[in-house]
Amino acid sequence: SKDTEKKCMLGAKKCSGRASPESTWIYSAMLQNKINHSYLSLITDDFGVWQHANGKVPAKEHGYALDDSARALIVFLELHDFVHAKTCLTYLESSYQNGKIVGFFDQHRTVVVQESSEDALGLALWALAYAIHAKFELARTQKLYDQLRDMGVPESKYVRPHAYSLIANTLVGNDTAAKRDQDHIIDRYRSDIHWFEESLRYANGVIPYALLIQCQRNPNDNLLKI
Repeated sequence: SKDTEKKCMLGAKKCSGRASPESTWIYSAMLQNKINHSYLSLITDDFGVWQHANGKVPAKEHGYALDDSARALIVFLELHDFVHAKTCLTYLESSYQNGKIVGFFDQHRTVVVQESSEDALGLALWALAYAIHAKFELARTQKLYDQLRDMGVPESKYVRPHAYSLIANTLVGNDTAAKRDQDHIIDRYRSDIHWFEESLRYANGVIPYALLIQCQRNPNDNLLKI
């Protein structure tokens, strides 16, 4: 409806004043009863989200990946599906072993890749920060977030881990770390092509999205121009 469209447009308003990060997810209340997430629930078992599927049948030979359960945690919380959200959180907790974050488990729930990619780690931080912001299983999410926050991302030379980390740090109100991530992203910006890399790759939208989130918390006209 036009009324719904008008409400959705609020999420794209210019960052002219200080706003809290929760306004970024203004769609949630409207969409809880609009989105059919039965497929996501179907490929989520009592351990985590299956990495691949053939139609409605999980391709179990590919096992589970950290980034999938991290993304799903955000989605399930958005939709108030707390049962599946707890499964995803438990998966993230299971992935933290011996001071490292596991990238993949096989179908038998055995570790396949001991260390995750920096992108997957960044996604896990975003998911945990979102859960903290939503006050979901707060003791558990805060503990795991504290364990992961200094692993890898601060030293990453790539832009996406810093974008994920910027969203996370903005959500939990860590302005110092958020500024560090913001500066890393801005340093990668090329004014001649108006982008941060030489080509478009995957998850491109998360880069400007992270900067908009930061701008929403700390208004910055120069950041908006980028």
